[in-house]
Amino acid sequence: MNSFFLTKSFYLHQFRQRFGKRWFSSSLIESHLTSFQKILGCKEGSILLSDSAKSDELIKYNQDWTKKYFGKSRIVLKPSSTEEVSEVLAYCQKHSIGVVPQGGNTSLVGGAIALYDEDVIVSLERMNKIIYHDSVGGILTCEAGCILQDLESYLHEHTYCTLPYDLGAKGSCQIGGNIATNAGGLRLVRYGNLHGLVLGLEVVLPNGQILRQNMISVTTPSDKTNETGSGSQTIHTSLRKDNTGYDLKQLFIGSEGTLGIITKVSIHTPPAPLSQNVTLLTLNSEARIQDIADIFLDSKKRLNEILSAFEFWDDDCHALVDHYLNPSSSKDQVNQEKGRNPNQKYILIETMGSYEAHDDEKLLNFLEEQMQLPLITATTSPPTAVPDKTMVEDGVMAKDLSEVKQLWSRRELIPLAAGSHPETIVVLKYDLSLPQIYMYEPIVQTRQRLEQWWENLDKDSSIQSNDVAALKAYFLVPRAIGFGHFGDGNIHLNVLLRKRIRNSDDSVLNPEQLTRQKELTSLYKQLVLAVIEPWVYDQIYLQWQGSISAEHGIGIQKTSYLPSIKSSIEFEMMQALKKIFDPNEIMNRGKLFPFPSPSSSREY
Repeated sequence: MNSFFLTKSFYLHQFRQRFGKRWFSSSLIESHLTSFQKILGCKEGSILLSDSAKSDELIKYNQDWTKKYFGKSRIVLKPSSTEEVSEVLAYCQKHSIGVVPQGGNTSLVGGAIALYDEDVIVSLERMNKIIYHDSVGGILTCEAGCILQDLESYLHEHTYCTLPYDLGAKGSCQIGGNIATNAGGLRLVRYGNLHGLVLGLEVVLPNGQILRQNMISVTTPSDKTNETGSGSQTIHTSLRKDNTGYDLKQLFIGSEGTLGIITKVSIHTPPAPLSQNVTLLTLNSEARIQDIADIFLDSKKRLNEILSAFEFWDDDCHALVDHYLNPSSSKDQVNQEKGRNPNQKYILIETMGSYEAHDDEKLLNFLEEQMQLPLITATTSPPTAVPDKTMVEDGVMAKDLSEVKQLWSRRELIPLAAGSHPETIVVLKYDLSLPQIYMYEPIVQTRQRLEQWWENLDKDSSIQSNDVAALKAYFLVPRAIGFGHFGDGNIHLNVLLRKRIRNSDDSVLNPEQLTRQKELTSLYKQLVLAVIEPWVYDQIYLQWQGSISAEHGIGIQKTSYLPSIKSSIEFEMMQALKKIFDPNEIMNRGKLFPFPSPSSSREY
């Protein structure tokens, strides 16, 4: 797969105009490196250079999670304390050196890569200490570089609590990056988003100042002697209530590293559930999105306090996961389509509680009620029940935790199954938020738009006729699939750019044919992208008053669209805040805000 290259060359002229003499036009000179070495000490691996023996290690810092975006930073700094971060930022501000904060680098929108050769990546991976868990308050305090899975394991082993959110990238992502992007995840319907869960933050501002809000560290007498021989202990926690003016930490949640670097976190950790179960519902192919909304409303009423997740996906997603789990079951494209109903939808409902027998009984009763509900048709006014048809065609409830994991895998494997299918060239990902009753409309309309475009490809005067024939021979109409967190109105629209499997063996092509195929692949990608963007963003905002980013953030990918979906006063206030916190504009340049525009540098 080719990539989007984001290098200094495209932006240099505009960037010099904007930043004038502050532009750091040469490579990092020895005086700067010497200063960074003094700040970080002589700890092995604290500085990575592009011309060192470990230059290959820079790839993982310059390449984003999707492998679509590549940065060009030649230096990575790895501080191990807040004080070191503070000194680094103070120095960078003084010398107008761009800073790219980076956690696990799991962004899906290029939010943590360096746009310019001269940008310094500040990786938080060494700041991974778990500082304290306040068992009475249920509050975890840790450094921002802690990996989400490690925190979950610690809480499971040492406390009665759990993290209030779960992400697919939990084995790699860091809590500081999660907060900087306001990550959502699978259980937002139960616990809410990070704006309500984060209780305190420590943030290093661009000028090196350290802001600590609601981060308490108190040493108190103790009747136990600690490992230092002292009879005292230090408690690190946060207040659950603090109504003393502006809640400044909220500005950094979702700021994408443009206002400062989060170095420590204090987060609410609810009691871990003592029981967990899942049910998977297969809906009638004639069921409407309104019917899913009705089932969700019913689940909130019937399951109430134990409802923890409400996910849904379409039959295209289901078929992709089937193929991923058992690729030999579908030998060709024709057989893959047999017996499928593209209008079928699936719902996964998870419950978590404290009394297994009680919780399972509630879920079983709910499942039985849903299985008996009649299918409602909207073709009559008022809508009426369809004789001998039920809303839910099939339903299964997990018997044990192994079946819980098995049913969850049907949902969690969708992105992997989509990207690894033999037809798939690349997957375009759109993370959208809109009212639940419209949630599937973006998929329906995108699918229609792509099919119409493909059918009328020969009428496009901008494409040569021989290219049209070749495109039809090599590729398939792109497939739009939909899945997401129905409980919080977040739909993931994925567009699969597909090739014909019988033409996928590149080894049989001679060099001339291979070059031709690469040219066609590049053309195919560019054409599909032009069909979808900016149309999909315009539709989300203008037609449904939705959001172009529910949980992935803006990053590089959506900067040019931000001004059009924010009111002028919103956007001006955002820019004003950026100017207050980062007047020299050193923090994560080119992210969130549209200048300089990275979209023009896309190369396939």
